[in-house]
Amino acid sequence: MKTEALKVKSNETVKNLKVLLHEKGMVSSNIQGVFFSGNLLKDDERLVDMKRTLVVEARAHDTVRSIKSLIVAKEGIEFDRFSLDVVSIYVKALTGEVAKLKVKVTFSVADVKAIAESILGASAGSLSYLGQQLEDSKILACYDIKEVSMLEILLPLFQIFVKSLSGRRTLDVRSSTTVDDVEDNIYKKLKLPVDPHFNILFSGKRLIGGRSLASYGIQKDFTLYALAPLLMTVKHMKVRDTGCHISHSTTVHAVKETIFR
Repeated sequence: MKTEALKVKSNETVKNLKVLLHEKGMVSSNIQGVFFSGNLLKDDERLVDMKRTLVVEARAHDTVRSIKSLIVAKEGIEFDRFSLDVVSIYVKALTGEVAKLKVKVTFSVADVKAIAESILGASAGSLSYLGQQLEDSKILACYDIKEVSMLEILLPLFQIFVKSLSGRRTLDVRSSTTVDDVEDNIYKKLKLPVDPHFNILFSGKRLIGGRSLASYGIQKDFTLYALAPLLMTVKHMKVRDTGCHISHSTTVHAVKETIFR
């Protein structure tokens, strides 16, 4: 196998490339296929359309120039022969409204929030992607955010208190946090085994697992109560085993005093 250099136009098709290779005597007329990055190319595809993904490790403080330098070092191409393309991403607001943004993967999350706020006309709060909350100081490339990625605005965090027999704990939650989520956090903080009879109370009412805190009007600094079922041992006794005489006139109080004497 040998390597040859060819001068071709970027809009040349794969079919024309095959013809050129044959004319140069580099391949036979019955060439089966042309491959790029392990993929078989179709005859009607253009060379300019051939793309592949290049992975580089970017840091939060990296500039466009420093990232391009990483690519130059990795690929050995000239610095001015490529650019870091603009991509289209979407940001979904709490209202369900979706904003389309044109950004570069070197933009920070804080940059994207500022752009989203200018379009949506409301504070962007925190952003998440694929269920992961994004840090403002990091760039999009750190989260592998690319073309048509969907980012979502999260409700702000606030603190609530949970009281149990072992004391009071604080939890960071959102209005959309469910009662089930709160239970899971309590299990982790108190190191308790999962119990189907575990109850969470608010204002004297038992909270239902799938409902959100917002549906109960729970806000910052509110207190919930966590109650685990008490373990009891029931012992059966016969009256004659108590050692006392019980008649129809004996009160319940007298029976209890006899049992626990």
